[in-house]
Amino acid sequence: MDVEFLKKLSAMAPACGTGIGMTENAGFATFTPEGIPIEEMAGQVGRFFPDLARVSVRKPMDKDGRAGEELPDNEVGEICYHPPIVFLGYYNMPEETAKTISTEGILYTGDLGYFKDMGKYRAFTSQDGASSWSSRKGTTCSRMRLSRTFAGLREWTWRRWSACPQDVR
Repeated sequence: MDVEFLKKLSAMAPACGTGIGMTENAGFATFTPEGIPIEEMAGQVGRFFPDLARVSVRKPMDKDGRAGEELPDNEVGEICYHPPIVFLGYYNMPEETAKTISTEGILYTGDLGYFKDMGKYRAFTSQDGASSWSSRKGTTCSRMRLSRTFAGLREWTWRRWSACPQDVR
């Protein structure tokens, strides 16, 4: 999120923050620390909750289904959520589940990101930037990527994708 948007948001809700999550991991995995400056909040989605579940950035899943190597700070990789907040799998879709959850139970989101040392905490940054939308098969796609993909299609409306009541072509 950019600074201008966060300034407007904080005028309405002074205790605002940013975070990331998805249905497959109980909906919430990171959040920005309370009281940080808006300029620090912009561009990140906070830190994970070690007492709830860990978030890591990893190399792609191995062909045998094992989780790829965890990457160091500042190196871009796939965002992964660790048990216990990982769902059990897609209903009647074992192949899709196997592509999404490693044999160790680590959930691969399909989004890219990295951790950055902020001194007092490690900030998590989503490489896709804007908020993401997930399909029922666990594929995530940023709003910016959707906009670029469908910008040239005259008949496209957001309503067809997300059941929005208005046409926002």
